[in-house]
Amino acid sequence: MSFVEVAPNSDFPIQNLPYGIFSTSSNPKKRIGVAIGDYILDLSLVKHFFSGPNLCTKQYVFEQETLNEFMKLPKAAWREARSVLQSLLSADDKRLRDNAELRSKALVARKDATMHLPADIGDYTDFFSSIHHANNCGVLFLGGSDQLWPNWRQLPVAYHGRASSVVPSGTEIRRPWGQTKADDVAEPAFGASKCVDFELEMAFFVGGPPTKLGETIPIEEASERIFGMVLMNDWSARDIQKWESVPLGPFLGKSFGTTISPWVITMDALAPFIIDNMKQDPSPLPYLKHDDAYNFDIYLEVTIKPEGSDVDHVVCRSNFKYMYWTIKQQLVHHTCNGCNIRAGDLMGSGTISGPEESSFGSMLELSWNGMKTVAVGDQTRKFINDNDEVTLRGWCEGHGYRIGFGECRGKLTLVGTMASAFIENQFQFAEMNIQHKGNADKTLALVRRAVRMGYDCVVINTDIGDINQSIEDVLQESSNEEPPKKKKKKGKRENIIPDPVQIDVSKVNTADLEVAGKKFRLYRLVIDKSLRNAKKALLRAESRKTLKGAMVVTSAEDIPSHLVNRKSELERLMSVPEFRAQLEVVEGPSKDSEEPSKDVDK
Repeated sequence: MSFVEVAPNSDFPIQNLPYGIFSTSSNPKKRIGVAIGDYILDLSLVKHFFSGPNLCTKQYVFEQETLNEFMKLPKAAWREARSVLQSLLSADDKRLRDNAELRSKALVARKDATMHLPADIGDYTDFFSSIHHANNCGVLFLGGSDQLWPNWRQLPVAYHGRASSVVPSGTEIRRPWGQTKADDVAEPAFGASKCVDFELEMAFFVGGPPTKLGETIPIEEASERIFGMVLMNDWSARDIQKWESVPLGPFLGKSFGTTISPWVITMDALAPFIIDNMKQDPSPLPYLKHDDAYNFDIYLEVTIKPEGSDVDHVVCRSNFKYMYWTIKQQLVHHTCNGCNIRAGDLMGSGTISGPEESSFGSMLELSWNGMKTVAVGDQTRKFINDNDEVTLRGWCEGHGYRIGFGECRGKLTLVGTMASAFIENQFQFAEMNIQHKGNADKTLALVRRAVRMGYDCVVINTDIGDINQSIEDVLQESSNEEPPKKKKKKGKRENIIPDPVQIDVSKVNTADLEVAGKKFRLYRLVIDKSLRNAKKALLRAESRKTLKGAMVVTSAEDIPSHLVNRKSELERLMSVPEFRAQLEVVEGPSKDSEEPSKDVDK
């Protein structure tokens, strides 16, 4: 029992005490904390209590901005730290309980904290160790009713992931772009993935001193090198993955984002929930064989919250006990060739699926590769939609308490309209995503993101279902409108507005486009480059429609000077066949064009 009040259903009772890295608005420095109920104990302020034989000279590890230095210590030091913390937070220990000043500083409300990655992850490896998931994938891609790759029961299959794109819970994940190829077409296409998926996984952090190149870890010592576990969502783009995976395995289909929960649950906290290992047939080779139980009864759940909803809808319930290969076997196999490891390395379990359909740990399996739909409240899914928020949860229950992992949450963000996923990170004027009807202020804000003048073409994307009248009618109306008169301000140069922009409707080109499973109709309006009021025509045209997005493309000569060196990026984009018919770089305004009006934002 702790003197800190802990709710009966809390993930973080005194029996848990997970480690994480946090900061607050009042103290932005990252620091090590331990979760207890609704609070975080700041270890940098209580480090002097770690005075045992393993930590008395290592108190500096609790002042770091990551857990790496603490993870590097031997397992005896981890256990000593856990013992100190359980004593310090117990109801019978007065050192912190009765020190009001220290307690007020050292205990921080979790709701006021920002969580960060728990460690500097040097390397990340993802395994493929759930037999039900492996069999489902085999059936889907190899055919038949029981399909496992020939080597699957002989060794823990894995691939080397991308540590740089591992992010903490709450980080938004951008829908990725890449090459895909449909079965019924001859050539691949480049565009946004239409099959973004979650993967219900867990992962463990490596601990202990780094091994040398050529050094192996025997199975008898593996548990000494496993610091703790987190939840993990290995986001996957199935269509990109399918095309790229032969012959070397996943690449861009996996490397765009991997979300982990921020609290690292120690193996000592999980020890009461150890269960027997899954029976392995055939028996593994001697270097992988261990008879001691090292599987865990961890309940797992995945929810999806659609855009605009306040409800997390459960789509999957599984359990870590469905792992065929243990995490000790994973670590031992990883090092059997002499591969060196370091504290903070992350090892993913692979998708954890159970035997029942409701326990399948990915949309790939739940939708059976898009052949059926999955209920998400009153909606359905085959894969993840833009602005869906996916949350993984995990916990152990028993012995009168609960050991929870917290949440592993991430939202899949909009890919943007058409090519803006590329452009908005390269050109200031292309980040445009409007969802409104007749809101001139928002449209004007969009237009003012553009460069000063010199529009050569305007690309407007509207959802086909929202078109209430032809674009030709809209443009003709805007062309015949009288421009608003501006009052002359004393002491300022009068803004002379020329005649309304005349747009040649015959130059309006349309094309249908599908982005991330949504259909759009694209309009390309060629505007006389000598007319500096082109943006007002765009404003008038947009304000009459329910726009889903718009993008302004200007000639390279109009790019602000600090972006000139990125001209080649725009030219590269124009070379992509999918966009060449829709966007065009043309000559900039003629030298005798009027100067832009002073009221236009740069």
